[in-house]
Amino acid sequence: MERILLFFGAGSERQPVIDALSVAFEVLCADGAPALQVPFDLCLVDMHVLDEHGEAIAQRRREESPAHLPVLLVAWRDDVERVRPHLQASVDDVLWLPIEPLVLQARTRSLLRARAAERALEQRVAQRTEQLEHSQGRLRMLLEAIRALAAARTREAVLAAVRPAARQLAGADGATFVLRDGDQCWYVDEDAIGPLWKGERFPMDACVSGWAMRHREPAVIEDMRTDDRVPVALYEKTFVRGLVLVPIDLREPVGAIGNYWAKPHRATEQEIELLQSLADAVAIALRNVRTWARLQQQVAQRTAQLRAAKLQAEDASKMKSAFLTTMSHELRTPMNSIVGFTSVMLRGLSGPVTDEQRRQLEIVRTAGRRMLAQINDLLDLSRIEAGQMVLRQEAYDLEDELRQVVGIGKPLAQNKGLELTLAIDPRLASGRGRLVGDPARVQQVVLNLLSNAVKFTDAGGIAVRAEVLEDTGMVRIEVEDTGIGIGEDDLHHLFRPFSQVDPTQRAGRGGSGLGLAISRGLAGAMGGRISVRSTPGRGSVFALEMPGVVPPPVEADAGAGEREDSQ
Repeated sequence: MERILLFFGAGSERQPVIDALSVAFEVLCADGAPALQVPFDLCLVDMHVLDEHGEAIAQRRREESPAHLPVLLVAWRDDVERVRPHLQASVDDVLWLPIEPLVLQARTRSLLRARAAERALEQRVAQRTEQLEHSQGRLRMLLEAIRALAAARTREAVLAAVRPAARQLAGADGATFVLRDGDQCWYVDEDAIGPLWKGERFPMDACVSGWAMRHREPAVIEDMRTDDRVPVALYEKTFVRGLVLVPIDLREPVGAIGNYWAKPHRATEQEIELLQSLADAVAIALRNVRTWARLQQQVAQRTAQLRAAKLQAEDASKMKSAFLTTMSHELRTPMNSIVGFTSVMLRGLSGPVTDEQRRQLEIVRTAGRRMLAQINDLLDLSRIEAGQMVLRQEAYDLEDELRQVVGIGKPLAQNKGLELTLAIDPRLASGRGRLVGDPARVQQVVLNLLSNAVKFTDAGGIAVRAEVLEDTGMVRIEVEDTGIGIGEDDLHHLFRPFSQVDPTQRAGRGGSGLGLAISRGLAGAMGGRISVRSTPGRGSVFALEMPGVVPPPVEADAGAGEREDSQ
């Protein structure tokens, strides 16, 4: 029976209210005192009491009540203005005096029914909220498992991701992970309140997991004792009563995941869908594991092949370098003898020679010197490729070295009617800019570049420039010509040993194809590099960049700038 609490003064209107309500409800009277510490379902308040302290009491009871507590106000019709603020604050309805018993009972029942409906709605909302939160928790768990499976690279990692998720997704008492092994079901792993069949194998037609794989659909069993798909003797030694097993990979099942309950349990659609989603993710993960294993095997095989090829190439390179070094030494000794004896004969130390003999001896000496130069190039190349090139480290004057190089190249340029110029950065001028390195090798590289420029330039001129790069502090030496130029397709193999560009353009110009390869190797050994830019028909610019020790810029005299000399 609903309980009604009255807040009434001692006036004569209280007794009719009590008489009218007592027929159907239990009535409690507060008599203007603080609220009774007993539960009740509706509060009936006299307007006079509400004015004094009833509103505060009603508000406090509302706050203490777990659900909405209806309040019914009793007032005279001439109190409308006083009633309005209470209706807006804490009162649900007003009953006007004088009171009609039937009206009072009807109003009270209406408020109580509204309160009951509100409570029922609140309960449904709470239940639905709990269900949604539970579903969200399962979805989060599934998502975490899928992420772990996506990162799995071994079967053990797959099992580690499935083991906790398979059981918790459905709140089961146990879970198992089964793989197909030919015509058998292999129970690989489990997580359960009691032992199942971990490590055991059963024929496909002798267990429920085999049925799920053979039929490519979930096996849902509420009570294993009442389903003819269950080998009862196999299950009786376990705690299992209800179960559901879903296949891994519905197209070509490779296994199954199962949930077990200790009591009869009919798996819900959501539980089956969650477990099947997990099984689908496992199918992808197992394919990834197999793919990863194949890739690892292929990588291992390819790595072994590359390692063997590398060792073979290194052995071949060592043999080539040893061969070049040996043969170069063996050839250089007789060539030195030929050049030396030829020079002795040309000086007449072994007797007079005729003009024809002198001409022929000059040819022999020139050919011998050219052969010695090629032998030295081969020695340099073999040392560079073997990493045995040793460079001196000494202070030298770059301008002096460059003037010597230009002096060597001057006759070659003059013979072709070419202008040869040298421009030096004031910071590199003689006496100011001293570098540390191997001056002989610097000369060798620049002379190679200058010789190539003269060789492939038929008109115009050649400029040799040296400067200090402001941003890096490197020393840059450029050799620019107005020659035939180099096509873009030929630039990528320009520095390869024995490689030359278009033979039709190089006809009659000579060269072994070693100069640029040696120059690039020497530049790298000096901690620098060689670069090139070229335009066919307009010329090329080869540049050597190398580190150097250069003092801070000095204050130049008025009118001083980059020094340029015409050779």
